[in-house]
Amino acid sequence: MKSSTRCALVIVALLISAHRLPAPISELAESPTPAPEQSAKPKAKRTVKPKASESSESSTNKRATSPTPSPLRNPFDGTWVGIFKAIPFRGDIEFTFTITRTGTVVAARWSTGAGNYQSSCDGTSVKWTDRHFAQPSPWHTTFTPNSDGRTAVVACDNEGGTFGIGAYSSSVIFRKLSP
Repeated sequence: MKSSTRCALVIVALLISAHRLPAPISELAESPTPAPEQSAKPKAKRTVKPKASESSESSTNKRATSPTPSPLRNPFDGTWVGIFKAIPFRGDIEFTFTITRTGTVVAARWSTGAGNYQSSCDGTSVKWTDRHFAQPSPWHTTFTPNSDGRTAVVACDNEGGTFGIGAYSSSVIFRKLSP
């Protein structure tokens, strides 16, 4: 009796500890929505056949009124505003940059002036050079939009005049006012 009980306990222990195999994988037919249940008595449907001219007009209208995706705007074009802190000999100045033509034209406005610049766009940044402040060396500006589409980092550098006197380097966050 003890051997049969022991044998039964071993079998039960083996069955309990045995790993189960996963359920077989089966692919379901692609159906976006389940079919509605049909009532016992189907309702009669009235069908109206359109005339040949109506049929072609309605199919044309359907194609014409279907929404077309708008082209993606580039991240550069728009009106951007920011304040450069403590520009040498001028103090803090608010700048407005209007960037157009996929980052190849920049119109800048600030409290004491304005300027239009041909710029280059490499797909990541827009860059332009400015000699507007009558410095012996030019100002180099790099405009890089952030991934949020509403802010950008604008870096402005000037090597300065003779022996680097008057050199300036600043990085400012600009915010987008309009697309």
